[in-house]
Amino acid sequence: MREYVLRLYRDCLRSARKCPEWQHREMMKTYIALKFRDQKNLRDAGAIKLLLREGNEELDRMRYYHKMYQIKIQNKEQHQDRCLNCNLVYEPIHAKFCAQCGSKRELTE
Repeated sequence: MREYVLRLYRDCLRSARKCPEWQHREMMKTYIALKFRDQKNLRDAGAIKLLLREGNEELDRMRYYHKMYQIKIQNKEQHQDRCLNCNLVYEPIHAKFCAQCGSKRELTE
């Protein structure tokens, strides 16, 4: 049972390291440490299994968040080099308007 708890703890910390902003990373690491520390003296096997299940569900939600964030970033990168109206690649690369349809390029952060 101990190895499952430690694996979940390490997996949660690894997931927290993927948070894009350092404030969120630190908050998640603190949250994880507190959640595990609060239950470190728990000996009831049934209660531990329940907490492991809940912890895995939270980890799945964290992984889902990271996956959606990566997809958002990838989509943003793909759209930066193409016109949103006609899908033409901007030429030159730093053009502010589309050469084909004349629409203004939306600049992202």
